[in-house]
Amino acid sequence: MPVYNANFVRYFRVNASMNPAGSGTITLDPPSADGFHPQGSYVRITATAAAGRSFYQWVGLESFPLSIPEEAGDIYNANPRSFNVSRPKTFSAQTLAGVNLVTVNTDPPNRVIEVDGQTSGTPLRTFWTPGSRHHLAIKNLTQQGGGLIEFSSRDVFTGWVGGNGTDPAIDVTGPEFTSGPVSYTAKFVKQYKADVSIVGQGTVDMTPKSADGYYDANTVVRLTPQPAAGNRFFDWYGMPANLDARYSSDAPTNNVCASPLLYKMDRPILASAQMTPAQSGAAKPAITAGSISSAASGVTDAVSPGEILVLYGQNLGPKDLVPGNVSPAARLDNCLARTLVYFDGVPAPLIYSAAGQVSAIVRIRWPERAARKSCWNTKTAVRMRSRCRWSRPGRHSSRLTVPAKAPERSSIPIIGSLPIGTLSFAAVMRNFSPLAADRPHPAAWTVR
Repeated sequence: MPVYNANFVRYFRVNASMNPAGSGTITLDPPSADGFHPQGSYVRITATAAAGRSFYQWVGLESFPLSIPEEAGDIYNANPRSFNVSRPKTFSAQTLAGVNLVTVNTDPPNRVIEVDGQTSGTPLRTFWTPGSRHHLAIKNLTQQGGGLIEFSSRDVFTGWVGGNGTDPAIDVTGPEFTSGPVSYTAKFVKQYKADVSIVGQGTVDMTPKSADGYYDANTVVRLTPQPAAGNRFFDWYGMPANLDARYSSDAPTNNVCASPLLYKMDRPILASAQMTPAQSGAAKPAITAGSISSAASGVTDAVSPGEILVLYGQNLGPKDLVPGNVSPAARLDNCLARTLVYFDGVPAPLIYSAAGQVSAIVRIRWPERAARKSCWNTKTAVRMRSRCRWSRPGRHSSRLTVPAKAPERSSIPIIGSLPIGTLSFAAVMRNFSPLAADRPHPAAWTVR
């Protein structure tokens, strides 16, 4: 006997008004024709004060809705701000007569500041008597962060926005009635902690150095495992995916077996580097120069930038073939099943890895310090050779030298067509992301 279920979605009414009435307008995004919004949805609210008045504060909204990250700035009296429709809401936007409103704020907001000896959260809105003197001070130059991913973050005072210097304490004057709104904003820089421990024996070198493990947000940190004698670096444990570090750098950026690893500090790191004793009697990978060929033509004479290569041998990768992985940033991984292929010390994007063969893409862009070893100068290509190294962390690695050749066309960034499991890459763009069939490649780029 069939069963039919009727599904319902709960809606709550949101009542928003101006205080006093007629002192401005309120806009809700998304709008609602009848004032009802789905339970659990987020609404963005903006209060616009009428001429001759200034927005002062929200009345009836939670000061700190835990459902919204603090770093979004949507707490206290931010305008506009967001809120979660967790229940029926009734609130108002209070305005005050006058246009010389003074706003004392921090960037990011929601930090602590002292105004005339009184501690306050930010933003703080007030009116001062014209010509009166007031004292603003940042007592805590380092303030702890908050929010959903900021358990090991802090904000460090760097100065005042708008030419008020870097002294944490300043004296200011109340604006005239007709001067319009005035703002004083203390600027903070976000810092995240890199907490990297060791499992096994060894150390991790971190560049640039930090005295206490904290780094300014978006700093690119190079982490180089240094296993103790008789040990090998195996992998990273707990390292979150980091897809924003530059793909053209000379180290992998988002893989658990990357050594070294480049990490862009867009969040705290709480991870460990796993060191294991070197395996004795483990089979060493076996490859020769003649076993490296073009995936498109099968030619084995030399390598060229952007070329898709196949390396044949024994003990190169896992027993079963592991296809290439396209990250959410649309880039091919350069560490696949704990297999890496280096060209002049630069790890290459990998198409697949297996015990008997590995496919990689020869790098096109090279770090500045490796440019002197680049093999792509057409005048000297016949005299230069490219060093290719195969490696699996925790095991052995093999090195060999193969000839290099200049590309047939200087515009060639992509070469070959190769099926990968259930995927098929018709081409790979300059940043080693797949070129979709519905996205034609630029006319200046050549596919063959």
